[in-house]
Amino acid sequence: MISQKTAVLLLAHGSPDSPADVPEFMKYITGGRAVPDTVIEEVRHRYALIGKSPLTEITLEQGENLQRELGLLNRVADFFDARQHGRDRDELGVESMCH
Repeated sequence: MISQKTAVLLLAHGSPDSPADVPEFMKYITGGRAVPDTVIEEVRHRYALIGKSPLTEITLEQGENLQRELGLLNRVADFFDARQHGRDRDELGVESMCH
C-alpha cells in the first residue's frame, strides 16, 4: 500500500526584509516599471519607522499552528512557505514542494 503525504503551501503577498530591500520590492510589485526615487525613499522611510513587516512571521506562525492541528488529527504534512513578492517568490516554495 502506498502511503500518501499531504503538502501545504502557505502563500503570502510578501514584503521587504529590511528598508534596504524596498527598491527591489517596489520593482517586483510594479512589474519592473520605474518608480520615482521620491516614492522609493518615502516607502523606505516609512518602512524604517516600523522596522519590518509582520507578514513573514504571521505566515510562519500560521503554518506552525496548522501543522500542529493536522498533527492532532494524525496526519503527516510537509509545509512550505513562499511569498509572491520579494526575495522568496512563490516559485521557490512550489519548486521545494516538487523535490
